[in-house]
Amino acid sequence: MGKKDRRKTSVVYVSERSKACPICFMGLTAQTYNELLQGDKKIYCLHCNRELILKKSKKQ
Repeated sequence: MGKKDRRKTSVVYVSERSKACPICFMGLTAQTYNELLQGDKKIYCLHCNRELILKKSKKQ
C-alpha cells in the first residue's frame, strides 16, 4: 500500500481580493493563483492541503 492521502476533505473558497487560503491564511503563489484562474484542475493549499476554489467577486 502507498502513503495515506493527507489532503483534508474540506473545500475552501479563495476570494480574488485576498489571494490566500482562508483556513491557514497562507498566501498563494503566483503560479497557484494562475492555475485557480484557469480552473482546469484541482488545486490544493501548499500548507494545509485543502482543496481551493476561486470565488469570483460580483462586479456591478
